[in-house]
This record gives sequence, C-alpha cells and structure tokens, in this order.
Amino acid sequence: ILKGEIKPGDKLTEQDLAATYRVSRTPVREAIRQLEVERLVSRTRFVGVTVTQLTPAEIMELLDIREVLEGLVARLAAGLMDAEQRKHLQKTFKRMTVAAKAGDVRKYLDEALAFRRMLVKSCRSESLVHYVMGIENRLRLMGNRTAMIPGRMEAAITEHGELLKAIEAGDAKAAEQLNRER
Repeated sequence: ILKGEIKPGDKLTEQDLAATYRVSRTPVREAIRQLEVERLVSRTRFVGVTVTQLTPAEIMELLDIREVLEGLVARLAAGLMDAEQRKHLQKTFKRMTVAAKAGDVRKYLDEALAFRRMLVKSCRSESLVHYVMGIENRLRLMGNRTAMIPGRMEAAITEHGELLKAIEAGDAKAAEQLNRER
C-alpha cells in the first residue's frame, strides 16, 4: 500500500492476500486489522476491505497537523542530534540530491523519507515517531504526485539543504521555522 502497488480504493481479500504471500489467512487477518487501526484500509458493509481513499479535507487536515509536528521534530533534532546522526543525515541528503538531479522520483522519495525518519528518530520520542510516521503513511496514500511537478524536487532539495544547515548549526528556532514552511 505504501509503495503504491495496491492503490486507494482497491479491494483486499484475505484469501487473495494469503495466496499472494503464501501464508495462512490468520496473519493476513491480523495485518488487515492493524491496517484498519492505522486507517490505511477501511471495512465497509457489503463491500469488504478497501484501501483508504483520502478526501481533500482529510489531506488538508493531515498536512496542517504534519506541519506543526515536523516543526517540533526539527526543533528537537537541532538540539538532540548527535554527530553520527548528522553524518547519516548529510549522506541521505546527498543521495536525495543525486536522485533529484537524475530525475529518479522513486529514489528521491525513498531518500526524502529516510531524511525525515532520521530527524524523527533523533528526537528520542517514541510518541513523536508514532504520530509523525502515522501521518506520513496516511499521506503516502496520495502517491508521489507532488514530486512529479516540474521543479518541485529541485525546490525541495534547496529546502532540505537549508534545514540541514540550521540543524548542523544547532539553530532550533530556524530549523523549526524552515521545516514548517516546506
């Protein structure tokens, strides 16, 4: 679902998934229950289980919440990130830049997600990881449409570069503001 191989609106059946992944229906049933908890799938009477389709209002709500949480993430990361984590973030940023220059949207998106995950991980808050990644996963239901907009990946590289500089400088206020603006 998160990779876009199963699309919003697609129907999921225990039998088909069990056959596809060569497992019994019990783990599939449990996985579907977890996906329901995460609101990535929904169960409708007489229809069954389908991958969630976000409404425009839900998308806007999630983006507003993500903006606030990611500002907090950047502020905390600027103060808590250790040298090893900063080094990993720099390497991820370089891979993201190479992917953007090559026009490799999938690789760019993978590296951008890795960048955000490193920021969240450095905050040392399991609750924050849970909330931020839950929102990120729900937003991934939209696919990668924004990365396809001409010039968007390049603009994002500039934005991530500015954020990286603020974090490296330990400027929590600037990091928060930059991460809320992007």
